[in-house]
Amino acid sequence: MRFEETLGISALLGQVEHQLSQKIEQSIRHFGITLPQYSTLSAIEANQNLTNADLARKCFVAPQTMNRILQNLLKMNLVKKNKNVFSLTAKSEKLVCDAHIIVNAIEVQLTKSLNKREFAEFQKTLEGFIRNLE
Repeated sequence: MRFEETLGISALLGQVEHQLSQKIEQSIRHFGITLPQYSTLSAIEANQNLTNADLARKCFVAPQTMNRILQNLLKMNLVKKNKNVFSLTAKSEKLVCDAHIIVNAIEVQLTKSLNKREFAEFQKTLEGFIRNLE
């Protein structure tokens, strides 16, 4: 039985996340990477001093899963490892930049019905959701 006050928010958020993930996955496929690989490369781009465990937390996957992602990225020459820290290669720097352009366009499409004020409020609301659940 659903309680009136929840309004199915978790289901709606899940549907948005699922459709957004699918759209991004389809759009970056031609770069030869998956969404988890893109997320990992983006996290490394933002901070080149992350370990496997750091990346797993930032990308919302188990450390074992991150290990597999990183092994594939190493084989693809998209990351390099120095001790326990990963960094981007020259090849992946351009790839990530090009993928960011596509992902940004998808995010613009997602929020196109919001004006600047509504977008700012929406962003604050989502950040509030995260704080509420921490």
